[in-house]
Amino acid sequence: MKKSGRIGAEILEQLSDNRIHRRADMLKQQKKLLRGKEEPHFDFDFSWTLTNLVGLGYINRENRGEYKITSFGLKALEQNRENLYKQIQTFKKISEKNSKFAYAVFKEANEIFVKDNINSLERNVAEDSLCSALGRSLEKVMETKGINRNYYIDTNYNRNDYMYKTIINNKCQMFRINCDLLIHSRGENKVQDNLLALEMKKKSNTKDRKENKERLKIMTKIHIMEK
Repeated sequence: MKKSGRIGAEILEQLSDNRIHRRADMLKQQKKLLRGKEEPHFDFDFSWTLTNLVGLGYINRENRGEYKITSFGLKALEQNRENLYKQIQTFKKISEKNSKFAYAVFKEANEIFVKDNINSLERNVAEDSLCSALGRSLEKVMETKGINRNYYIDTNYNRNDYMYKTIINNKCQMFRINCDLLIHSRGENKVQDNLLALEMKKKSNTKDRKENKERLKIMTKIHIMEK
């Protein structure tokens, strides 16, 4: 069974010509490398590896189903291949572990939130009020799991020292961070500032979700900075 590290290295090699490649063509090429021996769940492993490569900053998602290698990706190809395999594989394991843990924390807090605030939900109170209540539920769960030290739960937080809190996506577009609920270190932990970012929207709120989704995607990525 191919490991995601080797799949990732092969994808980078495929994209090394610095052109935009379609996902369908990339998958077709990867299946050719299997020499007719289709592996179970290969489509899923391929998709997950693409996500890891984007998270590592090795490739960009240019448009829907279209990808292009970055300068970080080209540099990674020049390094020792075994180290590259291990880095992609390690990133996959860390991503899976962090995602499962964050989801478990949110799920437990959300159950407490619904139970404690059923009357408010039935009365259709404002989003800000519900968001604050969810924050209190998250504080309870974080305390029981021992992860509330040096981390804070803030609603509509938008500052980094005296400047607006911002983040840049892979296309060098800057977004202001002002999501509904944020678990973060308020900039004290430079490596892992944001633990969980939430946007709360009631069904009756018809505001476009596109910018919210883009902001959440950027905030939950791990950014590898060039030394």
